[in-house]
Amino acid sequence: MAQALSDLSGALKSAEYMPLNENEILQRAQNQYKNLYESQVLGARQAYEAGELGYEKQLQQLGLNYDRQISQIKEQTKQTASEADRNSLMRGMQRSSYNLATLSNIHLSGDRAQTSAGEARAMAEGNIAAERTLMARQLAEQLAGASTAYQTNVLSYADQLRDKEAQKALEANKYYNQLAMSLYEYQSQAD
Repeated sequence: MAQALSDLSGALKSAEYMPLNENEILQRAQNQYKNLYESQVLGARQAYEAGELGYEKQLQQLGLNYDRQISQIKEQTKQTASEADRNSLMRGMQRSSYNLATLSNIHLSGDRAQTSAGEARAMAEGNIAAERTLMARQLAEQLAGASTAYQTNVLSYADQLRDKEAQKALEANKYYNQLAMSLYEYQSQAD
């Protein structure tokens, strides 16, 4: 009888339930979704960086192509002017106003072609800059969305943990009361 009384007293002392505190609940909830959140952020950043690298290469290639085009325009203008000057020299008109007007028109045409190529380059670079801006905005939206989803998931899971903890505390309290009642009944029978 003394052994049964001792067993009930021991069970009553160990039946006390220690619920998780708010920090422990939040930490568990954060740990539950941390890997998913980090992988979403990493994926978004890697996609952004790959896009940025692609745009850098596009800009470099664009620069090379337009530099080559302008160099060709300059060379073609120089050759055309030289040819026109040679023709006027063969005709004996190298000092004439007609020759000067022709050379001027050739140089003017070359300048216009260079300006046009420069404008086309600026437009192409502007398009790439706009695409980069859009990509950066999309990254920011993805990161914000991932953060919002993470916070929502953490709060939802924390609520679930709180409910479980409340249920466990209720069950532990019920068990404690049953043990206390059994102990009381046992002691009253012993008297």
